[in-house]
Amino acid sequence: MLSYSSFQEADASVKEALVILEASRRLVGWELVAGSVYRIPFTYVLSDINPITEAGTALTSVASLLTVVPGTYYIDYVNKILYLNTTGSVNPNGVFIASTFKLFFSRAGVNLPHDLDTGFEVHWDRMIETVSQFSTELDNQYQLGEAIEGSGTLSLINDRDYWDSKFDKLYFENKNVWIYSWSPGLPVSEAKILFKGKVVGKSWDQEKIQFQLKDSVLALRAPVELENIGDIVGARVPDNLKQAKKRRLYGYVYGHRPTNIDHVLDGYPLTGTFSVSNGSTAVTGTGTLGLKELNPDDELLFGDTTGSRFAVKEVTSNTAIVLTKSYVGPDISGVTAYVRPKRPKRYANREFVIAGHALKEPSTVIQAILTPNVFRLASVDSLMPGDTIKVGSEATEILLISTDNIVKISSNLASVPFVGETVTRPAVSNVHLDDRELTETRDFTYSALNGTLTLDELAEFNVAPDYIIPGTVAFTSSSRSVTGTGTQFKSVLEPGDWIKSNGESDYFEVLSIESDTALTLKSASTYTVSGQSPVIRQPNIYEENKVILTVDAMGVTSDGTTTGQFASIAPRIVKHALTEAGLGDSLELTSFTESEGVQYKPLGFAIPVQMHDTKPQALRDVINLVNMSTMSALIQNADHQFEFRLFSPERLTTDAQFLEHDILQFSIESVSDKIVKTVKIRYQDREFDYLSKAKSFQEQVSTSDTAQYLALNSNEKIIETALVLQEDAEIMASRWSFILEVASSAITLATKMQGARLSVTDRMRITHRKLYERVGSTGRSRFAGIQAIRKGFDGVAIQLEDLSNAFSRCGTITEDDALDYAFAIDDARVYNGYITDDYGMQDNDPDTFGQSEIW
Repeated sequence: MLSYSSFQEADASVKEALVILEASRRLVGWELVAGSVYRIPFTYVLSDINPITEAGTALTSVASLLTVVPGTYYIDYVNKILYLNTTGSVNPNGVFIASTFKLFFSRAGVNLPHDLDTGFEVHWDRMIETVSQFSTELDNQYQLGEAIEGSGTLSLINDRDYWDSKFDKLYFENKNVWIYSWSPGLPVSEAKILFKGKVVGKSWDQEKIQFQLKDSVLALRAPVELENIGDIVGARVPDNLKQAKKRRLYGYVYGHRPTNIDHVLDGYPLTGTFSVSNGSTAVTGTGTLGLKELNPDDELLFGDTTGSRFAVKEVTSNTAIVLTKSYVGPDISGVTAYVRPKRPKRYANREFVIAGHALKEPSTVIQAILTPNVFRLASVDSLMPGDTIKVGSEATEILLISTDNIVKISSNLASVPFVGETVTRPAVSNVHLDDRELTETRDFTYSALNGTLTLDELAEFNVAPDYIIPGTVAFTSSSRSVTGTGTQFKSVLEPGDWIKSNGESDYFEVLSIESDTALTLKSASTYTVSGQSPVIRQPNIYEENKVILTVDAMGVTSDGTTTGQFASIAPRIVKHALTEAGLGDSLELTSFTESEGVQYKPLGFAIPVQMHDTKPQALRDVINLVNMSTMSALIQNADHQFEFRLFSPERLTTDAQFLEHDILQFSIESVSDKIVKTVKIRYQDREFDYLSKAKSFQEQVSTSDTAQYLALNSNEKIIETALVLQEDAEIMASRWSFILEVASSAITLATKMQGARLSVTDRMRITHRKLYERVGSTGRSRFAGIQAIRKGFDGVAIQLEDLSNAFSRCGTITEDDALDYAFAIDDARVYNGYITDDYGMQDNDPDTFGQSEIW
């Protein structure tokens, strides 16, 4: 035999299992060689990853003893000696030197290269008693989700001479293990990996040593790693928010709540410094803004926020404050003061974190002007109908995007656009305080690079409505006093409200209210007028948990910049999430790249889901949301790489099949408990909807006549998705309804080594004369996807899912030169789709009904 595939097909062969098991230990007992170089006997083959570490930091391997310098080591495999010089050139017995190395096992005992290629040979000890079959299955039905981690056991003969000094003295926990299938008649390079994972447990008895194993999909169970809000330099947040996360946004996120990092807490620092003497009510400021930042009834704290509080009686100027009672304590001079405001302040609670990363901000240029509201862009990447864009500095809305990057906007621009003009899609839009929409630049600014937003001090004032109140008012230019006639200032106004005379443009903020007919402004009036009605604004100043700030935002890019590839579609999101989790080296990149051309539905969601959440979702839950939204799957392929796969019920070539002689035994179980009459797809999830003032989502519904009238089913299924467009939700609702209207068949079969290189979601055809005809088909073949697989070094067991026979019921494009249905052979009818009559049949044949559904 020259190849593993010939070994798979052989009727009889010698089947060998090979195991590489890593272990680690601390290295002590070093002897000085010369200078600061030490040595120790070493009989193992070092691991490829961080083989020698000093206090957890990897040291560098060098090629000879002569080149050993501080922070390096040299391994002499011939003489079995390890030489080392610590980073501090000290005796390594005094620091923590650890090594990770490999142990080699087989069933028969063989000498093979340590790397199963061209490396030096080692002895693979004859110690394998049994290797279990390693199972991998999808954690959702219908070929979706991700593969649950493969698990199994490795049993080794308890050779006491070998294990007595190793079982407890070496550390096997969380160490790597590789299990290979091989035959002595094959070149060693043809050994194929059956399992790659880690040790999660071990046990000992008189006969055997047993290791419990799980593969690297186990890493998907860990929460997504995000930084804490409390780690932001300068953040002013309460203790219960310090462990909340700087969130990660994927795609187009609507109704997102940024995290306030500018809380008042026990006191908010005031501008400038303050001085006050014991027994005095007068407080003097230096560089202070008392009129702007203080109001009567606010409380002051001097030096820090732990001392006594002193209420403000009046603010006479920016640098002069009067307390309601005398200050008691040591005289203080030039100290910072903090305010505990009676009412929310427009200069606090201004800074927000939208996400812990840069936000995508698409930018392109106009290439051609077709009409005043239709033009061609250099690129429409990441743009969608309904988006707000800026043409130059003028905002407008995209009404339609057609071929050749043609964009139609909702109305003509005030300024005629020109070729070469910049078009930007803001990273942050649709910003609201409760239900009041804010305007960029006037009311807020944002940084797409830093993922932050800053409210302007006048944001709430700018969006507050005008009210005319009873009576008349008199303003005097350069004076802060306002006199009313027939007014009710006490019952209508509060400090922090704004007032002007009807017919004038300038508003002034109220400092204090002395009576129903007298009040004091924070700044002097700019006009003299009397006898006019008073007009007021009462801003709803942002206060945590009382006023809700929401934004629509674009999420993360592949390279963490504002202009990088937008992680907004399923393969890009999954790839980014895995890479951020440190699994980038385990990706089968081609599968992700090829999927981008097929799976381009835009998605959007945030991690974690809620603003104050301290525990992000597990990585697998994030990937499952993506997979359920797009009918896709993340699996580990036969080479133990993460592969992204899309579900489509297409026919396969005759090469991807098991014939009757390949199948040792099979059974079929029809699963009807999942039949559903009505499917509801939830999409465009909003953390907070400013209209409904609650969490919200959109919904698309699809109802199956087949389930309703034949299965007499009234069940409904709600599927949460990350979809953002209605048209995509409609398609997904129809597809799910199609799959769930008919019982699925689970096919379990056993085969020899033919299935050793298969993976979950692989699609295949099985042919057997004892199979029955399936709904929507006339033949005895089955098309199905692998839902679960168990692999051993001597055989394979597979469970298939036929997805309500979707593979046979869905039509595929048939070659132009193919024979018509009436003249085609049975095999061609299995693989090809055919145009039906008006009622969905071929020549009114009821057996052909439902055989050419469009996916």
